[in-house]
Amino acid sequence: MKFILAAVLAFTAAPALGATLEARSVLNGPCSVPNSNFPNGTCITTTACANGGGTSQRGYCPGTPDNVRCCYKADCSGSRSACLWTTDGSCKGRFLTNLCPGPTNFKCCVV
Repeated sequence: MKFILAAVLAFTAAPALGATLEARSVLNGPCSVPNSNFPNGTCITTTACANGGGTSQRGYCPGTPDNVRCCYKADCSGSRSACLWTTDGSCKGRFLTNLCPGPTNFKCCVV
C-alpha cells in the first residue's frame, strides 16, 4: 500500500516539478508594456480604458478575457503627467484623483 501511494504521488508531482507557471494577471491589477514610453498600466476592459481616455494594448494581461487589456494614459493633466500606481513610489510629484481609468490607486502623477 505504501508503494502504491508513493508511486501515485511521484507521478502526480512529476509534471509540476518541471513545469513553469505562467504569470497571470487580474482585473484592475498592474501591467506594463515593455519597450514603450508607458511602463505603468492596469488590466481593465477596453471599454473602461477608452471611456477613461486611455490606450489599451493586447497581450500584456495574460490569463484574462480578451476584452481585458493593459491600459495606460499619458498626459492625464497636461504635459509632464501620467497615470501611475500610488503604491510603487515612482511618482516624483503629486497625485491627482479621477483622471485615470482603472482602480482608485492608479492616479494621475503630475511633476
